[in-house]
Amino acid sequence: MGAMAPRTLLLLLVAALTPTRTRA
Repeated sequence: MGAMAPRTLLLLLVAALTPTRTRA
């Protein structure tokens, strides 16, 4: 899980920032 932790966090951040940047 340690190796997937950083990837999951990055995916969550990108997914959360994608809609924000698209609208902005």
